[in-house]
Parts: sequence; structure tokens; C-alpha cells
Amino acid sequence: MIRNVSADLFRIVAAYRSTEETRAYLNGVYVQPHPCGGAYLVATDGHRMLVVYDRGAVCTEAAIIACPSDLLRAAKSKPARVRRGAGASAEATGPRFLQLVDGRATVRCEDAIVFEGADSGVIDSTFPDWQRIVPTLDAVPPAERSRAPAFNPSYLAGFGETARALADTLNTRATVRIVPCGAAAIVLFQGCDAAFGVLMPMHGHANDPAMPAFLNARPFAEPEITVTPVARSNVYGHDIDSWSFTVTTRRSELHLPQSERFVFSTEAAAKRAANALRKRLAKRGIRKLPPLYRPAVALSDAYLAEMKRRAEAVADARAAFAAVEDYELEAPWRRALVQRAVPALPSYESDTIRHAAFRAALSRLPGRSEAAALQSAYALAA
Repeated sequence: MIRNVSADLFRIVAAYRSTEETRAYLNGVYVQPHPCGGAYLVATDGHRMLVVYDRGAVCTEAAIIACPSDLLRAAKSKPARVRRGAGASAEATGPRFLQLVDGRATVRCEDAIVFEGADSGVIDSTFPDWQRIVPTLDAVPPAERSRAPAFNPSYLAGFGETARALADTLNTRATVRIVPCGAAAIVLFQGCDAAFGVLMPMHGHANDPAMPAFLNARPFAEPEITVTPVARSNVYGHDIDSWSFTVTTRRSELHLPQSERFVFSTEAAAKRAANALRKRLAKRGIRKLPPLYRPAVALSDAYLAEMKRRAEAVADARAAFAAVEDYELEAPWRRALVQRAVPALPSYESDTIRHAAFRAALSRLPGRSEAAALQSAYALAA
């Protein structure tokens, strides 16, 4: 499945594909799933290659998508403008997205279909292992990397146009070669000894260059989770009568941190919940937020004390429950009685605590009358 691919990014990458019919596997854009979500968009003609990471794409399988001219024209988003007059164009405006529907490439803009391919939009071939040909910056000493100049792209494009014009005028096959020479760079037109250029670098780019993070990014084996200290809630600069802490989760270098704030009516309740969460994470040995841990907006101290009291029953629950089973054979209705008496607890309370309370109620049934058993069950579950 491939959907929600930025049509504009797809169009930009498509400019680097090959147009040679003998290399059909290079005639399209290769869309490949990224381990951290999103997709790689790759195109090459054998001489140059462009790799773009589309963070918002949904991609579960790789495919080489063909690039007919109609698709590329439809892939260019139109800026939203105010339409005036009865004859104004009704063309859909806003960002456009590409997807594969039954093997056909489709470009959508909001709910409108801008382009729908008539034939299969997938090139049935194998795309080269493009990651093998990506050079590594580690082979270049850090001192040399930091001296690598940065150039204005419009100036680079201008020298490219100049090389093409020189080739047409002088009937040569000039190629552009940029040779850094200290503060500036010499631009040589190899194959043409009638011209050369000088290109000045841009300032403010002295940092050590690095490859984009998406190239080798992988999801964390365990999400990174941080729990902030408990603090008094503040709304528009004013303290209010509630306390809260924030849990921040990050799943990979490419994912933005996701934060969730938990609010409590008392400071003690907030601190107990935060400490319980930290202990639970440490005990599990993983940095993962328990999915059932969703504190209520206002947990009272009394409720936290009840949870603690039920947790203390876990220690003797196993032996007590074993003693109940023999008696339960004589009076099976007692088990149902206790089960009905224990009220439903919030979903974020631990199953261990809930089951321990139920077993503790059963452990006190033997030797009691029906009324005493019911009273005991209500007392334990209240």
C-alpha cells in the first residue's frame, strides 16, 4: 500500500529519473518504506541520484512508480487563492498527494481526484540497491569536511547553463568541474579551454557537514520516555488548584516527541502517581508507558489509599484463594455473590490489584453466614 505521498516531492525527484527505454527500471520513482515510518523517494539516471524522505507518506511495500507527463503536470500543487468572477477556474487548490489504487497512480487534492492513470502505474522491475552507492563522509577527515565550501544553488545552476551555451557555441562537450581553492573555487569547463569561472562560497556554513539523519535512522528498540517533576498547574500565568506532570515519548530520531499531561486535584496524588509510574517503568526494565495507565483528572487521596490497601492483599491472596476452592465446592453460589458485590473499577487500575481484591474477599468467606459474607465482600470492595 502506498498513499499520502507528497505529489510535489514526487515531481521533484522524478526529474532525476532516466529516460532511456533500455533502462526501464530507472524510468520511474522508487518509493520504499522507511523503518521509522514515511518513505524514501529515489530516482537516478545512472549519473546522478536524488533521495528525498517523505515523513507523511504511508508505505508498506516498495514500488517503482511510472512518471507519465500527465501525472507530473497534475502533481504540481496549486496555491489556494480567492476565486473572483463567474468564469474563475474551479481547479482544486492546496497540497496534492499521490497514491496507488489497484496498481494505478492517482493524484488527489483534498477530496477531489486530479489525475487517475488509465494503465498500471507500477514498473514491473527491480530497482538497484541505491544505498550501496551512497558515499560516506566518514572517509573524509573532519578537518577537510569542515573546510568544504557551500555555494549558492542559483550560481551553480548559472554555471551549468554557461557550460551548455559554451558547448553549443564552440561545438565542444564542456563539463563543469568545481575545484575548491581556499576561500573561493575555480570553475573549469573541461573540454573547453576558452573560459573559466570563479565562484565565491557562502558565509556562515563552517559547521562540519553531515548526511541527513533519515538515511540511516532506525526506530528505537524501546521508546524513550521521560517523566517531568510534579508542578502546580498554571493557566495564562496564574496558578490553579491542581498539580500535574508530563510524560514525553519519542520513538526514533525522526519522530517528534509526543507529550501527554496528567492533572490531579492534590499535590500528594500527583506525586504518588508519578512515582508509581517511574517505579513501574524501572521494574519492567523498559522505557515504555503502560497502556492501561491513564490517571483520572482528579484522583483523591482516599482512592489512592484504597488502591494501596488492595495491593497489600496480593501477598497472601494466593494461599488464601487455594483454601477457598475446597469450600467453594460446597457453596458455589458464594463465588458469584462476591463477584457481583465487587464494583467495576476504572480501566487504568492494575488487573493484579483488582484480582487480588476479589481473591481476598473469597478468602474470608469460609465459616461465615450469607449475610456476613455479603457484608465482608462489600467492605473489601467499597
